[in-house]
Amino acid sequence: MNQKLAAQRHELILRAVRTHGTVRLQELVDLLGASAVTVRRDVTALADRGLVVRVHGGITMPRHAEPFPRGPQSVVGPAPMHPLVGMVAPSVEYYWPAVIQGAQ
Repeated sequence: MNQKLAAQRHELILRAVRTHGTVRLQELVDLLGASAVTVRRDVTALADRGLVVRVHGGITMPRHAEPFPRGPQSVVGPAPMHPLVGMVAPSVEYYWPAVIQGAQ
């Protein structure tokens, strides 16, 4: 294996996971134009170094890593340590306040 090419693939993998938070292995195969075996080998090497965490079918950022950037929020302040999740409720009456509070 050519080390320079491996280093380039590792950088692209890290950039993708930093940008998206979680990346599927098939997306990395398509992005890198490499075989699934090569991508798995690269992901294993990065996971062994603690740079990514393997999850079923993909990889994600380790908890100790800097969070991935989030649009305008990353410009004006630090990004949150967890993904941003939205919720739509049909109303704020009846039992929905308790549902909203539970989700928070």
